[in-house]
Order: sequence, then structure tokens, then C-alpha cells
Amino acid sequence: MVHRVFLCIGVVFLLLGFSSRSLLGSEKSDLQEKFADVLLVVNYNHPFYQSIPFLRQIYGGIFPNIIFYGESASSEVNQVYTHFGYEHARVVAHALKKYPGYSGYIFLQDDCFMNFWNYMRLDKTKIWLCVNQRSQFNRATLGDGYQTPSWCWWDSAWGLVQLRRIMPFLSSEELQMLNSNHGDQIVVGQVVDMFYVPGRLALHVSKLSEIFSNVFCELAIPTLLSCVDNIENWECLHAHWAGFCDQALRDYNPQLDWIHPLKFSSIKYKEFALQMIQEQCP
Repeated sequence: MVHRVFLCIGVVFLLLGFSSRSLLGSEKSDLQEKFADVLLVVNYNHPFYQSIPFLRQIYGGIFPNIIFYGESASSEVNQVYTHFGYEHARVVAHALKKYPGYSGYIFLQDDCFMNFWNYMRLDKTKIWLCVNQRSQFNRATLGDGYQTPSWCWWDSAWGLVQLRRIMPFLSSEELQMLNSNHGDQIVVGQVVDMFYVPGRLALHVSKLSEIFSNVFCELAIPTLLSCVDNIENWECLHAHWAGFCDQALRDYNPQLDWIHPLKFSSIKYKEFALQMIQEQCP
């Protein structure tokens, strides 16, 4: 998502040894039917909006409902300030309130590539994130600030200082769910370049996203989602955060659910995405 020097532990699922095959026509139709009532929310941390037509091209055949967010004004973009993506919870709150009534909401960064042909297995009534076990999260203790592992964002102006400030605004039920998921006084972090909120939780997540609006996104989203549902109910996405585009190409596996980053302002990465979609979902 935004630039960082720390790569979250537990994110890489390369799925070596698994064979891949393209979808049959009937399976593609099933995908189209499954996502006909889902809203795809694409966020730009920087105004590289020239890739919007391409994103519509590669995703529009499966996701008929696509909207865009960014900080800079454009006729095609919902303008929301996020401090270059740090405060992505603001986008989540805005989209869930402005566009009600969908069965679910996929939140995607513009440079994150979805291998959507793998999504038939995913339950639309559940949260989707690239973790669903305690051990897969980055963790910190609100009291003494102990971190497992150490991560610069906890000590930033968007980290523990903000999380401590907002805890009194959470209900007893939300705090109980958070404690049940991670332990007393524990908050969590993880990459959030792509995640899904089911429609049944939209109002609750929207409310919490407003409360968490000043928290760094990779702390805010995992923690607030942990306040609304047991992590054992979540769908675990197989994801890879590569750090650099060429590394993403080297690490790419069509069995992944998403990979980051691919900058679609580049013809090179556009051609790669088109080739993968043609092979996997012709």
C-alpha cells in the first residue's frame, strides 16, 4: 500500500507446487453472478488516475459496480483526504455510507492486482483479509507498547498514541470482541491492500472507520474489523506483498488472491495483467 521498510510477517503465500488452470465458461458466469451485487472500491494514494480506464477494462467484466477514490479532484473520483493513504479508514467510512445496499464491498488499492478467478470459494457473508489466526497478525500492547514484531508504525503519530486515544469510544461489546480475538489490551496490524466487508457489517464497520480515521490504515483496518466479528469466521486471503513491481512479477503465482504492487501506469505491467487474465479467465 503506502511505502514502508517493514514487510508484515505471515503475508506471503506462494502456494508452490499447485497447478493452475483457466476457468471454464460456466465458472466465469458463476463469478459474474456472484459479484453482480458487490461494490469494488478502488483507492488511489496518489492521483495516477490515467489507469482508471484500464482498471475498468480488467475488472469490469466480473465487477459491474466500480467506484474510485483519491485525494485530488476528478470527475471520476470521490475526493477524500487520507494523507497519501495513511488514513484509508476515511475511504471505508465514506464508501459504506454513500453507497448502501450492496451485498459486500471490496476495498482495493489501485496498484494491487486481484486474481479474481480464485474468489468462488470465498463466502460473501464473511470478512476477507489475508489473516484469520492470532499468530498471523502484528501485535502491540496498549499499556506498555510491547510489539511483536517491532514495527515503525506503532510508534508513529498514527500508531499507538491514536489507538489509545480512541479506545474509550468503543462499546463494551466491541472491546469484548477485540479482547476475545487477540487478548486483553492487544491491537493488531496487517497489510490491507485488498480486503472485503460484507454488507451485513457495513453500518458497524462504517461507524468504527470514522472512529479509527486518524489511525494508520494497516493498524486501523485489522483492529476495527477485529471489533465486529470473530477472526475464526473470516476468510483468509492468499496474498503477497512484494514491495517492488519487478519483484511482484518474479513472485507472481496465479493461485494467489492478490499481489502488490503492479503499477498500471506502465505498459509492462498492463500487458502482464492482461496476459494473466486471458490465461486464467478467458
